[in-house]
Amino acid sequence: MSKYSKALWMWPDLQTKYAMAQLCALRNDSAGYCKYLPTYDAYTNEKTKYDQHCWRQDSVPFSDSGFSEKDFGGMTNVSRKWFRATNKTVHTFYNSEGNRKIVLTTTPTDTVFSECEIMASYPGGESELFKNLGTNVRYPQLAQDAGIQGVVYLSFTVKRNGSLADIEIIRGVHHSIDAESIRVVANMPKWNPARHNDRAVPISFNLPIRYTLR
Repeated sequence: MSKYSKALWMWPDLQTKYAMAQLCALRNDSAGYCKYLPTYDAYTNEKTKYDQHCWRQDSVPFSDSGFSEKDFGGMTNVSRKWFRATNKTVHTFYNSEGNRKIVLTTTPTDTVFSECEIMASYPGGESELFKNLGTNVRYPQLAQDAGIQGVVYLSFTVKRNGSLADIEIIRGVHHSIDAESIRVVANMPKWNPARHNDRAVPISFNLPIRYTLR
């Protein structure tokens, strides 16, 4: 298991991920199996298994959703999608016109928005965010020597106090570049938190960082 994990961290190979999924299945680790199985685009015979065992989806009237009208007024329907790999449920709220208004993710211990009234923002706006990246990103020499370039996609949570947490690589390029991207995000100043119903709420944020050889 540790060898597979190290291989995935150093280079995210589809076949290695698929092998990891099979190993998790042998260990009766259904969450781990579902975590690695979405690479079924390379192994289409696994798609049916993923659809059967790894996620569920439904839609209910807002009154049956368990959420409070006080916190989410004006909503009429909620679609829900649960993922076994993370034990997270994504809730999408729709108003009477059928427009998507709010998206949040719940786990047994927390609730994190991904869309709400006022989104989180970097102090000074997008231009200052890119200035921060341009100033602080250090292109790893190992990747430069190997001629490696590309875009790293990260996700993180902007907490109620503006601090950043749960920084993860969604799609990496090379272990040295991925590690540098995490370092830069981890050292950012506090953001302006997202707000819903005039209160700060945690929100997930995706950020691409491009590495280009010159």
